[in-house]
Amino acid sequence: MSDNVTTNEATSSGAKFACANLTVSGDDAYVQMVGCGILSGSEGSWTLSQIVGGAGEVEAGVQRVTLASDDPAVTDLAALEVLATTIAGDTTSLDGKVTECNTGAVVISSIAAGTNTIGGVIAAPSTSTAYDGTTSCTIKRAAGIATDSGANTLIAAVEGYQIRVLAMTLIATSATAVSLYIYNGDKMLLGDGTNKVTLDMDGGGGPAGLVLPWNPGGWLQTDADNEALAVNLSGATPVVWAITYVEVT
Repeated sequence: MSDNVTTNEATSSGAKFACANLTVSGDDAYVQMVGCGILSGSEGSWTLSQIVGGAGEVEAGVQRVTLASDDPAVTDLAALEVLATTIAGDTTSLDGKVTECNTGAVVISSIAAGTNTIGGVIAAPSTSTAYDGTTSCTIKRAAGIATDSGANTLIAAVEGYQIRVLAMTLIATSATAVSLYIYNGDKMLLGDGTNKVTLDMDGGGGPAGLVLPWNPGGWLQTDADNEALAVNLSGATPVVWAITYVEVT
């Protein structure tokens, strides 16, 4: 606690000073309290505002000071600076890939090559892979000549899978018309025994050939696992065929 000490106490003109009473090595001593302040007002109504120190943005009358290097605030600022540098580096690595990020949605302009797709969308039709939902299926191809009257196997049965035809070609090779239908075991897939597709090279009973173009969703499919895809011919008249297909579960 400070005490007021008066000089020339024997006279009435002594000045008073704010002092602190200290005891050093058993001896009492008074140490004058020194401070800085701003004096404002006018004679008879002076106001003394003591100047205090502060960091950062300060009010009038507060002296701005520099923080010591071991001050916790300085330590936090250093950590924030490191974090800002890291963020800046990460943002630079996305340059050319993120083209829009203004409403919470991010548009990616390029994706590294790989086997994954986003949302099942691919940039161009694939010649080796098709998708059954999100399941990747290998595109397969088969071709041959059906020559027997009655049943002719086109695609053999596959254990645990059904056959989905994505494209198919049937072409007559004889001047003799031939009627046919596609089936699997107990199910008719294209025509039936009563309503057959007629192929005729001379054009008298029908077209010389039938082409079902590429269809990603498939034209027809066996209705159960482990069933072969077959064609039934009305006679022993050769028919050339080619099929593009996938195996699905």
